[in-house]
Amino acid sequence: MNDQAMNIPAQRSSLPVCMASRQGVVLPNTGCTADEQAERSVGYYLSFVSKGTSSYEVDLEKVSVTDGQLLFVRPNQLLTHPTSDTAEEYYQIAFDDRTLALLPRQFGFLLHPNHTAVVDFDEATAARVTAAFAIIENLLRHPKGARTDSPIFLSYLTSLLTELEHAYSLVEKRPVNARMAKFAEFKDAVERHLTEQVSVSHIAEELATSPSTLYGIVKEVAGTSPKEYITNRLMLEAQRRLYLEQPSIKELAYDLGYSDPDYFSRQFKKFTGKSVGQFMESVN
Repeated sequence: MNDQAMNIPAQRSSLPVCMASRQGVVLPNTGCTADEQAERSVGYYLSFVSKGTSSYEVDLEKVSVTDGQLLFVRPNQLLTHPTSDTAEEYYQIAFDDRTLALLPRQFGFLLHPNHTAVVDFDEATAARVTAAFAIIENLLRHPKGARTDSPIFLSYLTSLLTELEHAYSLVEKRPVNARMAKFAEFKDAVERHLTEQVSVSHIAEELATSPSTLYGIVKEVAGTSPKEYITNRLMLEAQRRLYLEQPSIKELAYDLGYSDPDYFSRQFKKFTGKSVGQFMESVN
């Protein structure tokens, strides 16, 4: 199999959804393009392997997906597709938040910052997931198939995400609760202000909550303090930009909102265990 990256176009008459199956062809009526280069995931990407093995890199970490397993990639993660592998039966689908907004309910696992990249399905669940993928493929491949914003397409996508959420909850053993909504707001605020070096107090005020309440929510969901979460996200962004753009340390530090490149360098080494130079050597 020759895997190809799937890019979600900026504008479409219906919703931007990409899909591929064992033929290795991105469905022509989805309006997607293929690209074998490493790229940021601009949406949610699912790769289900029912037979064989696929090997990816997600945020520079090697990840293998084999029989009855599904790879789940969130927006902005760095995704490298394999140029060749042994997957004989597989489905891939990519979509963004515009699609999620039309679904009948929210899926908490999509918001989890430390999600498990690969999820296992038992035999019965794998069969249902395969069936859902096959129906979605049929809808999108047929010349007169359903638009990606149609109720029938969205219903099958909902079924697929429900199966994934259940399997994910068994792995993580973290039930979704009402506090996830506030965490989602925090996560969105972090992304909006990522390079502005705003304080936790500022974000708490923006979210109409207290810093102590926000601390409790983030600690419960992400396992870190809000400040640590923001720093970890910045360091991950630094790694992604170094991999894709190879800027100088000063350029990178200033782009991420640091006024002191030396302080940024110390934080980077503390987070990765490597200096910026050592990191670049390891990925080149």
